[in-house]
Amino acid sequence: MKKALLSILLIGFACLVWPGLPALATEMSNYELTQKIKELEEKTGLERFSERWADRITIGGLLEVEAGYERMDYSDSSLGDEKSSDLFLATVEFGIDAELSDYISGHVVFLWEEDETEPVDLDEGYITLRPGKESLLFLTAGKMYVPFGNFATNMISDPLTLETGETRETAAQFGVEANGFYGSVYLFNGDVDEFDEDSHVDNFGANAGYVFESEDFSLDLGAGYINSMLDSDGLEEFISDEGIDSVDSYAGGFAAHAVFSSGPFTLIGEYIKSLDNIEFVDQGQKQKLMDEISAWNIELGYGFMLAGRQSLFAIAWQGSDKADNFLPENRFMCTAGMDIFEGASIALEYFHDDYENDDKVDTVNAQLAFEF
Repeated sequence: MKKALLSILLIGFACLVWPGLPALATEMSNYELTQKIKELEEKTGLERFSERWADRITIGGLLEVEAGYERMDYSDSSLGDEKSSDLFLATVEFGIDAELSDYISGHVVFLWEEDETEPVDLDEGYITLRPGKESLLFLTAGKMYVPFGNFATNMISDPLTLETGETRETAAQFGVEANGFYGSVYLFNGDVDEFDEDSHVDNFGANAGYVFESEDFSLDLGAGYINSMLDSDGLEEFISDEGIDSVDSYAGGFAAHAVFSSGPFTLIGEYIKSLDNIEFVDQGQKQKLMDEISAWNIELGYGFMLAGRQSLFAIAWQGSDKADNFLPENRFMCTAGMDIFEGASIALEYFHDDYENDDKVDTVNAQLAFEF
């Protein structure tokens, strides 16, 4: 795909530097036209230029089509049951990575999610600087998901930890990676401001971890802190839906994760917690919206071969505390998936939710995914 795109750009550029080329193309055979283009490449150096760019640019994408069925059992028996089903294009993702030298690289991702980011959203776009190819230090600036939380999962649905902690902001991150150790600090100006305060770059966080790999197993341990967990995408939307414009003070957050793999087994554990109550000011009076919310995910996956194709089965227990029905108190999940072709897979997922108010939800999801 990269070569095809570069060829189109090359021919377009050739038409600019050689105005007679389009007219000649109608009078020459394909072979003769190809020879003329090669001559032009050699004279202008475009061939070396295109080869250099082809080696330094990576283009990829993801398509996910999903079908879902949900049954909600309300604790209030007078409301009965509510059932729904849907078929939708869940994700269209297109990304470009460019590493033009040992010192600078760029990353861009465009995302489309049905009923979420229509028409198209710039999901990520940032520049990374390094003192050199082998450097342990890096500086990244732009729109990114700040390194708070890990959110690894084998499920179709996002884990509850992601709903609580995933934070996308325009930020500056300074970090280091050395001998399996990694860590960084970052700054950003969040969308949730403190009451009666101006908007400033006063949000920050830090993370650190260690990755160990051997022939028998691998282990990733990490932890992070952010001074305003209220800027996570999930909590920010929840606060906005409550009609709250600002909060009394930022609520810091803590995140920790462990991902262990050995043979066909993968064990995932993650915990995220707000370190402060979530409070806001209404008519000059401080009001509490939510206590110190927390969420967790414990997941076990098993990979195996079925009919000569890589397959997976996984189970998970997720939950939350003091979430006031923003998240379920308990979620029990299982999923099974299989690679059907190169880059293509199918998966089936079931989960059951129990809420604090005794509402219960059963959900079944099916997914066809294609990655290139």
